[in-house]
Amino acid sequence: MMNTSNRLWNLWEMKEFFLPNLLLLAKELGRLAEEYENAEAGSTLEKDVQLNNASKLREYAQDFSALDLPMCRIQAERLAGQMGLNASEIAQGLKDLYARMEDECTLRKFLTLSDTQAGYVFPSSPPFGLEVVQKLPKIAYEVEEASKCIGLGLDTAAVFHLMRVVEIGIEAIRKSLAIPDPVKASGRNWGILIKKISDAISEKSQWASKDDKQFFFEVLASLDAVRNAWRNATMHVETKYKPEESEPIFIAVKSLMKKIANRMDEYGMPLA
Repeated sequence: MMNTSNRLWNLWEMKEFFLPNLLLLAKELGRLAEEYENAEAGSTLEKDVQLNNASKLREYAQDFSALDLPMCRIQAERLAGQMGLNASEIAQGLKDLYARMEDECTLRKFLTLSDTQAGYVFPSSPPFGLEVVQKLPKIAYEVEEASKCIGLGLDTAAVFHLMRVVEIGIEAIRKSLAIPDPVKASGRNWGILIKKISDAISEKSQWASKDDKQFFFEVLASLDAVRNAWRNATMHVETKYKPEESEPIFIAVKSLMKKIANRMDEYGMPLA
């Protein structure tokens, strides 16, 4: 999977390819080399065969580029332009290409993922759902990183990202309840914000509907549970999370953010 943005690759942005494709490429190179080895010594193949093989080599060059095997790509492109050489020279060039393929692969580290892990690292759709990301676009990056971390077994890092997701949710709720933006950084402490949210809910006398009041009480209870069960522990260096802990947190935060997105956008609209 190639990065099509202008950002630099970071640790979690990986290229995806299927091992069968690499094996098929090696098989095709072997078949092509055999074709030239079986030709009469010093001869050249028919012009149409030369053109066909040149086209194949250019396709192989693109495959090598996608696999980040630059020396193989260069050699394949060079051979594509040398199809007029005699068969023995082409055969040797193909053997050299295969050797480069082996050498470059020894310089790479290949990571294998189970279907479940791959689902987290390379999700086919936004992990929290498209509607949630559309309503709360600021969470997109953090959710993607949390998902990748879980897939790669970096469970404590995943929980850190999930806590940042919840912070965006808290900010939306604060705005929806028209709670003033904290002037000092210390005012953004979870405990302080949740207390202000609780007070705002208790003091509000008029609601758009009975369901709206119930919604805020339910979200408040969920936020307080997250704060007590996860965030306070996560902020201490001795706390480490395991897969059986990070995945339930992922699911719980997903449920919370879906609930928030069903009621408001990241600006807290519509207001309570």
